[in-house]
Amino acid sequence: MFNERSYYLARSTRQDEIIGNQVSGALQASMATGAGGGKYRLAPAWDGINRDYAWRWVDDYPLAISVGLDRETALSPVTDRFTKSRFWTAVSTLAILLAALSIAVLMGRLRFEQRNLAWNEERLSRLLAQVPGAVYQFRRWPDGTSEMVYISQGIETLIGLSPAQVIKDLPEIFDIIHPEDRPEAIALIAESAAQLTPWDIKFRLLFPNGEIRWVAGYANPQPDVAGSVLWHGYIHDISRQHAINDRLRDSTARLRLTIDAVHDGLWEWHLVDDTLYFDERCMRMLGHEHDDRATTFAHWYEQVHPNDRASLDKVINEVSRGEMFRLELRLRTATGDWLWTEIRGRAVEDEKGKRVLGTQSDISQRVTEAQLRNALLDNNAAAILLVGPDHRIRLANRRAKELFAGGRPLKRIPFRQLQGGEEGADDLLEQVELLRQNKGAVEAEHPFPDANGQLHWFSIHGTLLDAERPDGDIIWTLIDITERRQMEIALSAARVRLIEVIKHFPGGVLLENADGKILVVNQALCDLFGLEMPPDSLTGTERGRFYQLLDLQSEAAPPEERRDGNRRISELIMADGRTLQINQIPIRIKDTDAGKLWIVTDITERREHERNLERLAATDPLTGLANRRAFLQGMERELRRAGQGLADGALLVLDLDHFKSINDTYGHAAGDKVLIHLAQLMRSMLRQNDIAGRLGGEEFAVLLPDAGHERALAIAERLRLAIERSAIEHEGSIIVVTASIGLASLQGEVDEIFTLADEALYRAKNEGRNRTVYAANPDG
Repeated sequence: MFNERSYYLARSTRQDEIIGNQVSGALQASMATGAGGGKYRLAPAWDGINRDYAWRWVDDYPLAISVGLDRETALSPVTDRFTKSRFWTAVSTLAILLAALSIAVLMGRLRFEQRNLAWNEERLSRLLAQVPGAVYQFRRWPDGTSEMVYISQGIETLIGLSPAQVIKDLPEIFDIIHPEDRPEAIALIAESAAQLTPWDIKFRLLFPNGEIRWVAGYANPQPDVAGSVLWHGYIHDISRQHAINDRLRDSTARLRLTIDAVHDGLWEWHLVDDTLYFDERCMRMLGHEHDDRATTFAHWYEQVHPNDRASLDKVINEVSRGEMFRLELRLRTATGDWLWTEIRGRAVEDEKGKRVLGTQSDISQRVTEAQLRNALLDNNAAAILLVGPDHRIRLANRRAKELFAGGRPLKRIPFRQLQGGEEGADDLLEQVELLRQNKGAVEAEHPFPDANGQLHWFSIHGTLLDAERPDGDIIWTLIDITERRQMEIALSAARVRLIEVIKHFPGGVLLENADGKILVVNQALCDLFGLEMPPDSLTGTERGRFYQLLDLQSEAAPPEERRDGNRRISELIMADGRTLQINQIPIRIKDTDAGKLWIVTDITERREHERNLERLAATDPLTGLANRRAFLQGMERELRRAGQGLADGALLVLDLDHFKSINDTYGHAAGDKVLIHLAQLMRSMLRQNDIAGRLGGEEFAVLLPDAGHERALAIAERLRLAIERSAIEHEGSIIVVTASIGLASLQGEVDEIFTLADEALYRAKNEGRNRTVYAANPDG
């Protein structure tokens, strides 16, 4: 067995010594004849004896057997040759058998190795098919040229090209790399080849349809044949991971912005070593410079106000439950003062161990405002009570405690108990029910005994704490009208009532005096106008300045105004699309101008509802075209224009031919589909200012403004042909329809024009259908 270069692939023992490792030219010439055997002469190098060799092909095997004889011996006496012939024949036969056996063994082993190789290749292919992306071998030659030695089937899923296409046209892969990333990818290949360092990169692929994918590539280089560099690597799609990372970064940024917006600080308490870490905002909140080092919990505990440590201890005992906790406490600042803070957090457990994560907020302003509110309540001349749905007192200011309990707490005491057995107790409960039903406010005058039993008369004002919860708490304001300072207290009560009513009014309220200066504004009005400022900051603002604030804040459309008696009502469309109604009600006291009361409400939903009703009233529900009433109104408007000599026009009346048979054959659902199809066709075929409507059943009409006789006829014919050539698919069937059209010029009254168009339509029907007939010539 030998290859095309005459070197042996398989040979017998010591054959090299006898006839060399290459087929001789004589033997090649003999075998080239195509005969089954032959002879040649050869003097082997090992002994130099000139021999004659005979050869022949072995049946059923791709090998040849060659035997040589010493020529000198062959020419010996015939008797000697015959004597030895049997021996040499036996030896030759044995050699042939041994050679055949050896070749058979070698062939069996070859087939076994080939099967193993094919099985391993198949297993490797299946394994690579499960790997995300593609595995490849890439070679770069010293002259800078490159070739893709191998690439797995996964490349087709990644870039849409088969392995064969990639190997054949390697530059196409580089063309897919995003132009912004291509220079870096190529530069890293050169760097990897020069330094034999891994090629590790993430880049984008830009496809012809505009799609962008993120991929990650990694390959290890090694020197190879002829000075080339061979990379073994893989590439896979990381678009989803990249998108997740982008969303995570955005989410983190939003969280940071949110925390920045509310001016909160972040902290961690590591329970394993009992250490605390505070961010820069927490430190600066207390006047300290930022320090990344941890602080012990014991040291931080010493900075907590002594009066707040009991509440902190209770929270610490509940931390292990993993529930969210919230605590207000005072912390010592760098200057030795106390700062009110709100601590929020929750225990978590992860690879870092058990920790408590939380935020720290500066609530000193809120606490100050709460203390101020309490001070205002406690220093108010009126007794103020907060009564729950169970008619028990939940909160009382200092005046109420002093008046009715000698300074003792009133919490949980029934409100009715304050009246004792005095008359009017039942009437007061009726006022409560009336208040809950009307969600407004009640006022009454009732007697109450004080803590010493002395009877006082009070002006009582009741209002819901939350207007949206009629069954919720009620604020009762009791003004003692038996004292000498009756007028002053009455004035204070009126102001309290006004502020409470305005504050809880379900809409925007503004009160201005006769000079146009604002006296009071509620939060609802600021919210409606988008004014990002506390209502109290507007007190004293002049009307002109207030209008400027509205213009700057809302960029609203100019208001539309109307009058209703002395009341001025205007509607303002805000930049965000909301519609506000502003009622300006003049206030007169004994024929004297005392100012104005503004009541502002959001009527966006009401206006939208009205527009929807108008649209529904003018639209055919099946086709979406104008209904008969809306179409006739549009026609009357066009006739008025035509009457003023502004334009001419035409009326088109269309009726589907044999529409009843469609309903009878395919059902009403198919008939509806045909009508909808016709409506869509009309929208696509007609001009922008044409008005299409459904008059009823299968009858439609089109108003063609600015269309003379020929133009109207051309439009009608184009529409008729489009209907004739269209087809409607319904449950596997194709429905083809035609239409008859009648035309009339817009001259005369509506009824007259419709009569002419209908007559033209009937003519079209009588003349065979599927045609257009004009009621009159252009001059008629």
